[in-house]
Amino acid sequence: MLSMSSLQPGGHPRLIGDTDIQRFREDGFLIVRDVFSPAEIDRFRRAIDEAIDRRGYRAAPMSERDDYDSMFTQHFNLWEDSETVRELTFDPRLAEIASALIGAATIRVYCDQSFYKDPGSSETRAHQDYPLFSIAQTDTANAWIPLQGVEPDAGAIGYAKGSHRLGKVTNIDLALGRNPCAEEPLREMLRHAVYLDVPEGSVVFHHVATFHLARPNRTSRTRKAFAITYFADGSTRGSACPHPSVDRAHIRVGEVIRGPATPVAWPKLDRLPAPPPPIPDAPRGWPRHKRNNSENGSDTNG
Repeated sequence: MLSMSSLQPGGHPRLIGDTDIQRFREDGFLIVRDVFSPAEIDRFRRAIDEAIDRRGYRAAPMSERDDYDSMFTQHFNLWEDSETVRELTFDPRLAEIASALIGAATIRVYCDQSFYKDPGSSETRAHQDYPLFSIAQTDTANAWIPLQGVEPDAGAIGYAKGSHRLGKVTNIDLALGRNPCAEEPLREMLRHAVYLDVPEGSVVFHHVATFHLARPNRTSRTRKAFAITYFADGSTRGSACPHPSVDRAHIRVGEVIRGPATPVAWPKLDRLPAPPPPIPDAPRGWPRHKRNNSENGSDTNG
């Protein structure tokens, strides 16, 4: 059973209170409404689109994609490429909420990722984020930000309510099509997954051990979302699973995760952090070249 005793905040951000924190502890996810204005979301969406375009990637037609890319296209650590995206990744409103939810006075950014589900994209299969990050502890939360309103048929995100309390369940590898979700009580939770209507400007936070998934995109427009992973300062590397957030700083298993690729996000920063030295051939998703290795995973929030 996963202990949630760490979720004891010393103070509450303006946008959430005791009831919200309790709901996060019980459900494993929380939607926070009206975090951003429409103008802010429009500005961030354009910046993310531009950062992706500068990487020069062009998605293949849906009929030519593999199973993984059929779920979404994914770009990693766009905060390094754009000052405007950096403002979003280190936005103090998000960081303060994440700090309160995981009960950590100081938190760091582990990574950010874009998740674009093109028309015709398949369902994002149910998964838990914990094994996809090389973090030993579970004081970690993701902020999932729709870059426009998400219709039910456009890839709505869903959660297995309370599944974080099952603990660290699996080493799921979505690329291999494995299904770790066949056992009770998780199977029952997934049968009753809660799909969210997330208005533009709202943000969903979920615990790193909460199972989640997303519906196929059956609309004619791309569903655009952006995710940021926040973790408690002092967390250590928990596995040798490759990830640039730890590999770039040569952090070994058992060592504290600190480095230029994982800057502090809260307490509030006086200035935005400088990006770390660039990665040659920066990965779109991680690790692209080792996806057939069953010991490796890929970051997935959907």
